[in-house]
Amino acid sequence: MEPTCKRSLDFRIIFEDIEYWAVQCFFIKREEKAEKFPKYPLNCDHFVKSVNYGINIYVHLPKFIISGEKEEVKQLFEKRNFDELQTKIQCKILINYSEIRKMTLGELMEFIKEFEEGKHAEYDAPISFTYEKLTQESRETVVNNQNEFAQFLTHLYCAYRKIEMKMEEAGCSDILPDIDLKLESLVQICFNLENAKNDYKSMDKNNFLNTYPILKKLFFCYTDYIRYSIEHVDIIDEEKYLPGSSYEISFWYRRLNTWYPIKTNGKWIDCMDSFIVTPPGYEKLIKKFHQTVELSNFPVVSEDKASEPYIKVEKNEKILFGLVNMNNAKMKQIPDNLDSLESECPQECTEDLRKWICAKCGIFVRIELNSNGQSVLYCNCGSKEYSESLLSCNHPSHPQDLNSDDLLPIILEELQEFHKQNERYTDFKVVDAIVHLTENTSREEVSTILSDLQNVNLTDDIQNLINIYLNETL
Repeated sequence: MEPTCKRSLDFRIIFEDIEYWAVQCFFIKREEKAEKFPKYPLNCDHFVKSVNYGINIYVHLPKFIISGEKEEVKQLFEKRNFDELQTKIQCKILINYSEIRKMTLGELMEFIKEFEEGKHAEYDAPISFTYEKLTQESRETVVNNQNEFAQFLTHLYCAYRKIEMKMEEAGCSDILPDIDLKLESLVQICFNLENAKNDYKSMDKNNFLNTYPILKKLFFCYTDYIRYSIEHVDIIDEEKYLPGSSYEISFWYRRLNTWYPIKTNGKWIDCMDSFIVTPPGYEKLIKKFHQTVELSNFPVVSEDKASEPYIKVEKNEKILFGLVNMNNAKMKQIPDNLDSLESECPQECTEDLRKWICAKCGIFVRIELNSNGQSVLYCNCGSKEYSESLLSCNHPSHPQDLNSDDLLPIILEELQEFHKQNERYTDFKVVDAIVHLTENTSREEVSTILSDLQNVNLTDDIQNLINIYLNETL
């Protein structure tokens, strides 16, 4: 069983990530009636005729599983005529506006059947009532343009409450208590409401942690205003002075689906989608990330307590990663349904599984076993045969490569020796590389020349040295 639902609207907020059918079921066990008294207090304009006791259930189930029109779904529930496959559908239910459960449709039907048989007496509660208007004269509060006002307040509530629920889930302690002002001065109520509306108009709607207290304050200033207006039978015409529109709120409210708060170095900050967490000392790695196509604008958060860089996604999931040198990949489309490359670092510096990202395009590298039994890597750059030397992880215990400037003389010496032993068969690219490496060639030109050598049939030792240099200078 999941935690108790704080308010009935929260149920809709929690389960809005997919398109669903929302079905409400009433099951009345008994009715209690009341007699009409001859006299009532002067401020009383209605009396309760009867109260129905039973259970009220909201059911949310995915639309893609039960297709059809609204009436067809209604008849399915009325007749309880579900097939075997439908009874296995996972759905969410809200019982009497207070308790959330997850169960299959078959389990729900069994639960309803047991309730009708007299079991589950703990759910026997008032679920509806009927009333009658008294004949004596009475005044009522008039709400001008009620639908627009109610829609704005509903969107306002859903926005602040969704932020609040995500803060609760993340363990953020900055949750504000509900505000119950109950002021008796209309001047003070209107003053508070006007200030709250001005704060709403001037707030940064892209910073949800900052908007949260402003939205919540505005909502409760409105409820205080409504309470006073009803108690004093005043006309509510606030719909003409709303600080925004429900459409405006719904536009950025949808962004909350990918938003969540995170705590870094003792401070809570906003985050959308995912981001990189890195300890100090990895500036060079972040520079590589921001030079890729996909990750050029990827947010980076510094965290002193992190042991190595990782990608953090919603619900505090951490993805360890390493980089793959996909230079000179052959242009080829990524086949469908390939798995991402996920493995330990080949250097055995840690036993942690990690995903591998192309150091050039920035996407997760995919892997395929071809017909020759050779593992082939794929990314947006193309395809390349797998080699352990292409992978470089970020764990502190990972063997530190030589400085790229120290590698060049070693590579030059190895290439000269290779050319000497294979002079008749040496690829012209090897000769060209030897010539340029003996001259004052720029780092960018050296990287281009060595990248070209990755497709040349050299010894494994030379290829490993080249890969290490290119990984260092990417």
